[in-house]
Amino acid sequence: MYKLMVSFSIMILLGVYGLYKLNFHPFVSSNKKSYVSIIYDETVHEIEIERYTTLGEVIADIKLGEDVDTHQMNASQILKNGDKYIVPLKRAVPCISINTADVELLTQLVGVGPSIAQRIISYRNENGLFHNIEDIMNIKGIGEKTFEKMRDQLCI
Repeated sequence: MYKLMVSFSIMILLGVYGLYKLNFHPFVSSNKKSYVSIIYDETVHEIEIERYTTLGEVIADIKLGEDVDTHQMNASQILKNGDKYIVPLKRAVPCISINTADVELLTQLVGVGPSIAQRIISYRNENGLFHNIEDIMNIKGIGEKTFEKMRDQLCI
């Protein structure tokens, strides 16, 4: 009986600790406001969001023009506080898909050589497909400056 009580107590403590680590507090309503930045046509839209708000819900509140490339947007992407999303625009020059391109294609990107191209492919294989073009900055060797130079060449 004693072992059962100790086991049960440990399970309860682990459950409470797990909920704490997940930042889940069932009896506390959060009054914190969450905001995301949506960048469209060089205009930054600061939008207040609730938990589990999708990109599609946020984009629906912004008046978008015909120049938006909706094929590059993941409308079901769940946004969280502090996220920045750049609305992709249609372009005359075809883009390189970071989700499907091989090493040869990736080396055509500005600032990408064979080693960084291989890192992109390795990252894609280990972590799954990129959700937006900004995720490429998770690759070692691609910072904000390099990203800004290659941004117009990228697509999902």
